Amino acid sequence: MKSTGLRLALSAGLLAVVFPGAGSAQDSGDKQTVEAKIRYCKDCHGQQGQGFQGAYPVPRLAGQPFAYLQAKAEVIMEHRRDNPTADTFVAPALASMNPQKRGEVFEHFTTLNPPPAGPGPQELVPAGRRIYEEGVPQDNVPACTSCHGPEAKGSGMVPRLAGQIYPYAVKVLSHWAIVNNERAREGASAVKSPVEHKLTRSQIEAVCAYISNLN
Repeated sequence: MKSTGLRLALSAGLLAVVFPGAGSAQDSGDKQTVEAKIRYCKDCHGQQGQGFQGAYPVPRLAGQPFAYLQAKAEVIMEHRRDNPTADTFVAPALASMNPQKRGEVFEHFTTLNPPPAGPGPQELVPAGRRIYEEGVPQDNVPACTSCHGPEAKGSGMVPRLAGQIYPYAVKVLSHWAIVNNERAREGASAVKSPVEHKLTRSQIEAVCAYISNLN
């Protein structure tokens, strides 16, 4: 028994000499893969994940809750949204990583907190703040704080709204019925279904101006 144990120990030592960097090489490769995916995301979402306000608004990823990003990734990879852009550019990138690597990418963006990159009109902020904090009681619209928090930073499956690109936020709220239908198709495991709202266009623009200016 002692002889067998000695042979095993010698064999293990020999392998360590012949392949001294095997574990380190794999770790290095994994790190490079994650860094490459982060750079790929930043090509569209900005170097700090702040989003991009152009002809086609790209949403902010910075500071989003980990669980929310994870749930969104599942929706995109399973093509549960009618979103050709995400299907073409985002889904393949996410699917090429294992869950651990995807988690490392998400973790990176959750830690970022750049200033707003696409704030809305300042003159709409006061009205938007009232809607965000108080809702519209006469129309049975609840305060946004009840889900997204007083600082609009979200939690768990509830997304962060603070600093979101203004035209992107307006687009989402303006197409709320479509969003609700898509969430229904996604099923219970996906991102939490939003509360139905009855905001007018001017109210939508005001509340989006307010959240887009938050940091």
